[in-house]
Amino acid sequence: MRKFVCVVVCVLWCVGCKDRAPEAPVKVKDSAPDKVHDMTHADLGVPADSGQRATSDMSDVALQDERQAWLEGLTHQPLEGWNGCELWQSEGGESKILTFMDGYDDMVPRLTLRGEKRGKDMYHEGHNVEMRGKRTASSHTLFKQNGQQIALNWRQMACGMKGFFVLRDSMFSQQDHPIANDDARALILPPAWVTKLAYKLKRGEPVANVSCAPVDDDDAWRVLLNGLGNRSVFGDFPESSSLNTALWLWMKEKHDVTDKRARNARHTMCVMHEHIEALMKVGKDGDWKAVIDAGAERIAWGDREYFGEDVRRDVIVPIFVESPDKKEIGEGKGLLWPEVAHGYKEGEDAELEEILSYARRSIYGRRLEDGAMALERYDISDRSQREHVAKVLEELVPKGAEGEVLWVWVTGELEEGKKLKGEDAVTNLKVMKEELVRGDGVNMSRIKWLSKPAVHVNRKVKGRARHDTLLEEVKRHRAGGFEHVSVTDSVSTLHALEQQAVTNAWPVK
Repeated sequence: MRKFVCVVVCVLWCVGCKDRAPEAPVKVKDSAPDKVHDMTHADLGVPADSGQRATSDMSDVALQDERQAWLEGLTHQPLEGWNGCELWQSEGGESKILTFMDGYDDMVPRLTLRGEKRGKDMYHEGHNVEMRGKRTASSHTLFKQNGQQIALNWRQMACGMKGFFVLRDSMFSQQDHPIANDDARALILPPAWVTKLAYKLKRGEPVANVSCAPVDDDDAWRVLLNGLGNRSVFGDFPESSSLNTALWLWMKEKHDVTDKRARNARHTMCVMHEHIEALMKVGKDGDWKAVIDAGAERIAWGDREYFGEDVRRDVIVPIFVESPDKKEIGEGKGLLWPEVAHGYKEGEDAELEEILSYARRSIYGRRLEDGAMALERYDISDRSQREHVAKVLEELVPKGAEGEVLWVWVTGELEEGKKLKGEDAVTNLKVMKEELVRGDGVNMSRIKWLSKPAVHVNRKVKGRARHDTLLEEVKRHRAGGFEHVSVTDSVSTLHALEQQAVTNAWPVK
């Protein structure tokens, strides 16, 4: 029965069982970005698509072999329809890539599927729900596009721009929906699951894995669910009421939607089961640090698998909500799981602090090896949060250490219970930077800052007044130490406004 489970999961969902796991292949750059060459042990001198970092220094071989083992069971699945940015642009994509003048090119607009336009050499924000497209009927059914089509949307959208901020840090904050998307691709292993497993291993406590049975075997799932008793289908890991509902509802309401949602939820559960099984194998002797390192490797692999190695490295800036609020903790964001997060006070639990510090350096640091990344969201008008930011930056971008850019999204004081309403960080960044420089422990050249909330100009303000307001915000942000300005305007709106400015010779302040 176990072998049958593994075969089904491996074939249908690209997460193999441990007895059949092939070595993850290394990708060689060529004109077909998803063509896979099985050169796992080759000394290529280029980053590996599979997670193994191929090197020209043979002294690194032991490390690469260890990383390869951490990816056991994961296999690369070429994305149908994807032939790389160069080919896509030569087939008409260039017409969707716009060039903006000074001032406008410092703005960071949110990208939408409508029109697919983006600014050349500009940064943009992606929105997971928007990029999934339309639902089949209501918000509680399914998305019309499957996971493969949505992944293709993301990759094509990224072509031609300088950077694309994407939220990818937890079960429900990633590109595919774990219940409402068929054929979800490279679902993320939530970082909080990694740290909880490490915490339990460090304390010598037993761990119950997430439940899994063959995805299309209704009878097996019926037996599994009915046999749980008081135990959770999530084992010792954070529960999701949405996934629970999807798993159970199909037994009561038998129709097409509940059936598909149940199968998607089963797929998610089995992906998580295989992730945790692989980590438990790594940590069988209580090596909690190796568990975190393996989890970091699998999370980074998922980024590359979803977006493609080149697009991830050159364009994608994945975001971790490192400082989540109470609601976001319940959604699985951050490194702390709900049982400990809600009563957590930094510095009180030395054992937990050791795990969190190691996890930040390992999980966030591993992502930084593959390209830029972002952390959010910190109220830097609050001294305690500035001190926390300084500690995190010293761990990730210490002075003297070279590497990729780390973006830090900062705010002023926000309205109670609101993530993006309140004061921006323009008046506070100077103090933050001065404290970091005095601390002398951070490589300031590797840090970029973005202020939130985004600049919002009332829709009723149009023409010259809107142009002047936006350019004044660019000027204000520059004076405050920010190179870029997050705006709520779409790319199309900015382009139309800029064309008016050019036609009417409105001044650029």
